[in-house]
Amino acid sequence: MKTNSLLVVLIITLLGVFANSSCSGDKYWQDPRQDESTELLTVGIPFLRQALRTPQVDPATQVNSVLFAFLNGDTPSSSIVKVIESSNPNEIAAGKFQLKLTKGNYFLLVVANPNEKMKNLLVPGTTLKELSAPYYKPFFYTLTLKEGTNRVKSIFPIAMLNAQGLVAVKEDHFGEAPSSPLSVELELAFARIIVTGYPTFDPSKKDLLGKYAIYTIKNTVKEYLMRHMAILSSGQEEQQGDGSTARERYAYSPLYKEIEAATTPESLRPFITSNIFSQTSTVLPLEEDWLSKDADLNAKRNYPGAYRLEHTISSKNLITTLTPHLVLVYKLCPKSLSPAEGEGWISYQKRYFMLESDFRNVLLAQKNGTAVNVVAAQQFPSSFFVASQKLLAQAGNDPAKVLNKAFTEEDIRFYKNSYNFFFFPIRHFDDTQAPQRDSYGRYGIVRGNEYLFKAPLKINEFGATGEQEITNDLTPLKEYKTLEGVIRINPLHARTEQELSY
Repeated sequence: MKTNSLLVVLIITLLGVFANSSCSGDKYWQDPRQDESTELLTVGIPFLRQALRTPQVDPATQVNSVLFAFLNGDTPSSSIVKVIESSNPNEIAAGKFQLKLTKGNYFLLVVANPNEKMKNLLVPGTTLKELSAPYYKPFFYTLTLKEGTNRVKSIFPIAMLNAQGLVAVKEDHFGEAPSSPLSVELELAFARIIVTGYPTFDPSKKDLLGKYAIYTIKNTVKEYLMRHMAILSSGQEEQQGDGSTARERYAYSPLYKEIEAATTPESLRPFITSNIFSQTSTVLPLEEDWLSKDADLNAKRNYPGAYRLEHTISSKNLITTLTPHLVLVYKLCPKSLSPAEGEGWISYQKRYFMLESDFRNVLLAQKNGTAVNVVAAQQFPSSFFVASQKLLAQAGNDPAKVLNKAFTEEDIRFYKNSYNFFFFPIRHFDDTQAPQRDSYGRYGIVRGNEYLFKAPLKINEFGATGEQEITNDLTPLKEYKTLEGVIRINPLHARTEQELSY
C-alpha cells in the first residue's frame, strides 16, 4: 500500500508540472491544430538553386540544413507553433522543400544553417516579440577552433534568414498544385569585406611581413535576427515583396533610431559604451593567420575577419566613433630600423625614429636618474626627453607600463609590434544614390552585401598606432579618404568596388 500511495503522489505531481508548464507558456507547448489532417506545402528558395550551381565554391553560400519556423498567422501576438528542419541534399540543391503541416494561416521564418543556439531559440512557444530582439553574434555562425588552440579556424556555415521579414503563408499556398506558389528570399546574416590588391610603400618604409589583417570598427556584437527594413535609396519605404534589389536596400540596426534622435555630440557618448558595440580592443590574429599579399579570392572568402554584423548609422549624427570603418593593418617600420621579432618602434614628431628596445633604455635611464647612453637617442632633440619623462611619470615611473600598449601622446607614437593601422569609413550607397556626405545611407554595413575595396596603390605615410585613435572620437566624420566604387554577395550582393587612397 505504501508503494501504491507513493506512485499516486508521483503521478499527481507530474500532472501538476505538466499543467503548470502548459499554462505558463512553456516553449514546448503543442500546436492546438496538430491533430487535424496535414497537407503538402512546397517552399521555394530561389537563391539555393543559383548559389549552389556556381562553378567556384563560396563558403558563405554553402547550406547544410534549412529550418522552417511557423508562427500562428491568425493572431497579432503570434508565437511559433511548428518547426520543421530539412537536411535533404536533394531538396537543398533544388531549392525546393516539400513540407507536411496542418493547412492554415501562418507567418514563416526560414533559417539556413541554424546552429544549436538558433535551434534552441526557434522552438514552439517562442513569441514574435522574442524574435524581434537583437541577438549576439554566436547565434549566426558555427565557430571551429584550430586543434589545441583558441585560434579561429572557421566560422562556417553562416546562417541565412528571411530577407524581407516574416513571410505570410495562406491556405492557397497548400496542395500539390497550389494556385499561389510560396517563395522565400534569404540573405546572409553577415556582410563580407574583400580587399583586392596590395599597396607599394614609400621607399623610406619597410614592409616587414608582406601580409595584412582586416577587420572593422566600431564593431556591433548584436543584430536583429532579420534585417529591419528601412527607406530605399529611392526614398520609398521598403515593403515586403516590393521587388526592390539588394543594391537599393538599407537597414535599421540596433540603436539606429536612438542615435538619430540625439541632439548633441556629448549626448551620443552613452551609446559608445552600449552592449550593442564591442567594448574591447580587437585582438589581431597571429601574423601567420594574416592574409598574404598574394592571397587568392578563396583565401579571402575563408578569412574570418572578412565577415561582419550589420551596422548602419544615421546621417543626422554621423560622428567618427559610431561610423563603421574598415581597418587595414600592415607591419611597417622606417627603413633605417631593423626590429627584432615582435618588436615595435617609436617616432617623435614624425621625423625621429627609435627601436622599442632603445626607447626602453631611455626610460630606464630616466627612471634611475642616470645619463642616457643610447646611441639612437643622440639624434633626438631635447624636447623628446622632456616628453618621455612626462610619459614615465604618468606610468608611475614604470617603463614597462609605458610600453604595454600602443599610444600617441606628447608627440611620441609607439607602434607596438610595428603594426600600422589605416582606417577607411565604409560606404554603402554609392555617389549616384547618396551624393553628399550627409546623404541617407551613404555609410554603413548591411548584411547580405559584399563590400569590395581596392587597396591603396601606394602608402606614403605611416599609419595610426592603434584603433584608440578613433574609437572615442566624437567629432563629425571627415571624408579624408576617397572611396570610389560599390559592393556585393549573392546571397551576398556585390557592391561596386571602392578604391582606397591614403
